Amino acid sequence: MAKEKKASSKKGKSTLLLCGMILTAVVILPTTVIFFIGMLPTIVIRLADKSAEKSRVLTIGFMNFAACFPIWFQMLQAGHKFDIALSFIANPFNIVIMY
Repeated sequence: MAKEKKASSKKGKSTLLLCGMILTAVVILPTTVIFFIGMLPTIVIRLADKSAEKSRVLTIGFMNFAACFPIWFQMLQAGHKFDIALSFIANPFNIVIMY
């Protein structure tokens, strides 16, 4: 009985966390777009890396985030709007910098 309560409590917490993450992603949608598109190499290597240490994921992830950050900051300076985020993503130079 105690294990059942603990499992349902854990499931409720993860559901609440997932809802919170989705809500946050929708509220800051321009930022979500920039980082989702910019971090695609990290997502791909995470799915492909079979090693236990995941050192490739960390290396590529940190470098990828460092490359996405200036584009994100430029988008914030231009205005935190969805169409501005799409214009930054549509620029091939920005994609090359992020990847």
